This record gives sequence, C-alpha cells and structure tokens, in this order.
Amino acid sequence: MGPRLPSAGKPKRDPKIVIKNVSGGGDEQVIINENQRTLPLSWSSDGHYLLCRLNLTLTGEIKILALLSEHKGVKLIDVKSTGAGAGLSPDSKWVAYVSAESGSPQEIYVVPFHSTSDGVGLGQAKWQITSGGGVGPFWRADSKEMYFSSNYFVGIASVSLVANRDHLEVGTMRNLFDLGAHPVSRFLASTRDGQKFYAVTYGPGSDAPFSVTFNWPALLKK
Repeated sequence: MGPRLPSAGKPKRDPKIVIKNVSGGGDEQVIINENQRTLPLSWSSDGHYLLCRLNLTLTGEIKILALLSEHKGVKLIDVKSTGAGAGLSPDSKWVAYVSAESGSPQEIYVVPFHSTSDGVGLGQAKWQITSGGGVGPFWRADSKEMYFSSNYFVGIASVSLVANRDHLEVGTMRNLFDLGAHPVSRFLASTRDGQKFYAVTYGPGSDAPFSVTFNWPALLKK
C-alpha cells in the first residue's frame, strides 16, 4: 500500500456580510466579518442601520450595525433560540426578535429601540407578542401591525400595535390564512398596506413516477 495523501478537508468559509450598489458599479464593501455564521435580517427604512443575527445555535446574539459610520457592531440581545427571525419596525423605534427565554420554544418579543448621536440601545420594557409559538416577525409599513408565522409555522397571523413613546399596546392575535409546505424563514412579504401577501411555497406533492440511476459516474466515461 502506498503512502496516504493528506486530506484536503472542507474549504474554510469566511462568514461576512457585504453590501454593493444595486447599479452594479463599485466594489463590494465588507460591513461585518465574524468567525461564526452571520445573517442579515432587517435594514432600517432610512438605510442607517442593519440588524443581523450571529450564531444560529441555541445561544446566538442580535447585533445592530451603523452603516453610515465605521460599521461597528453593537450587541442588542442575547437570544435563546435557533430561530433567526428579528426585525426593525419601519419607524426604527422597535425591535422584534424570536427567543425561547420564556421556556416555550420560539416566541416573539418586542423591545423599544433608541438611536441618538451617542449611540444605539434598547429600552427597559419588553412585550411577549405570541403565546404558542411564532417566527419571522415583520411590520406593516406604518408600524401599526405585525405579521408572523404561527401555529407550528403553518399559519400566518397578525397583531395590531399601538405605540406611545416606550409603551406598546398589543392587540389580540388574528389568524389570517394557512399555507402549505414552505420555508421556515424569510418566505413571506406584504404590500405596504398589508392587503396582499407574497409567499414562497413548495406546492402540492406528486405521485408521478421517477427514475433512480445507479453507478452514474461510469456513464460519464462513455
């Protein structure tokens, strides 16, 4: 037996978030480069901030990046859930996130978000929006209603939100409609008035026959 060659192993991934002008001009600009998996989740409507999730295990964190300055990430929330759902409200006054901190898996919470010339931070208050599970929170354009996936990721529901400074009145949850099989996160968007939704679904199953080819590499040599 000849000598064993060293294994090349898997290529090392460089988890980073980059931005680039949609016109196609200019170079990509790295805005965050961490040694763990990082996902961009929500861009503020004024383009000043980007909300992202670091580490998709049960002990992740949510950071906010100031895009108009040195792109330094500020940790806002430690989350106890594998769910990546989080978002800034359109008026940039609230942050919604998914966590298991109440003991039940993947509930949605909302906290006040403050942005001043001295930096960014969160208010002291916190509201639990769902009871029984919820992921993928996002707001209507006027920040007065929140949509999310509920009922073990099958149903789409909403709650009305009335804000008064750092106080939030949360309405009763309404089930809007059910979906078939679909991705768990980032599969749904609404129009600005919340009257129409666009969703990604996998469609109905099929009983059509299919073929399985064995030893297909041998066919490539012919």
